[in-house]
Amino acid sequence: VYCQKFWPDTISVALLPDQETITFQAGGNTGAHVSTRNVFECGQDLPRISYWSGKVNQRNVNGVWMTDLDGTSGANIDKLVYCQKFWPKTIRVSQLPYRETITFQAGGNT
Repeated sequence: VYCQKFWPDTISVALLPDQETITFQAGGNTGAHVSTRNVFECGQDLPRISYWSGKVNQRNVNGVWMTDLDGTSGANIDKLVYCQKFWPKTIRVSQLPYRETITFQAGGNT
């Protein structure tokens, strides 16, 4: 609900793997209180990737799963680097808490 206050299209909330040090303020935006806290990602219809060892990677854009056209990109590629191939401004990757049914292709997209 909190995420939807700022991003109405939020469809999921995921705990990120690393805590961050954040400066908080008291009510009325007074004082500065530094604390290391868990951070959550408010997920909208975010671009997504999926790996399956021995198969060609998949990416999801606007709800549609697509096989990488190069026919060779597989699970051995760093996930951040792979995301940046399609979305250059990506700065982090986090695993979502749910599974989806995806059709994967073997090498060469066969």
